[in-house]
Amino acid sequence: MTDKLVSIIMPVYNAESFVAQAIQSVLEQSYPRWELLVIDDGSADDSLREIQRFQDERIFGFRQVNKGVWAARNVGLKTMGGFFFCFLDADDVLPPNSIESRVRVF
Repeated sequence: MTDKLVSIIMPVYNAESFVAQAIQSVLEQSYPRWELLVIDDGSADDSLREIQRFQDERIFGFRQVNKGVWAARNVGLKTMGGFFFCFLDADDVLPPNSIESRVRVF
């Protein structure tokens, strides 16, 4: 197995009800070398509050005025430090071995 950093890019827009579960699924990954870039795309709900509940040095939060999902993803792509990257929507979850399985394939 490799020890390459994987950047997980998560755009968020009004996902207060889901984003905590999505972030928790990243924290539960079997592969430890990841960074999570969470980009709040101008949410009008309490998404930002939910994001800020997580205190892990591998989680990085960004906030921008609403520009759309691709603008949010581009923020992640421009700031990522990983050798690999993947997108994770704020209303999705990753199975615990998702990143490890992907890295193994690469």
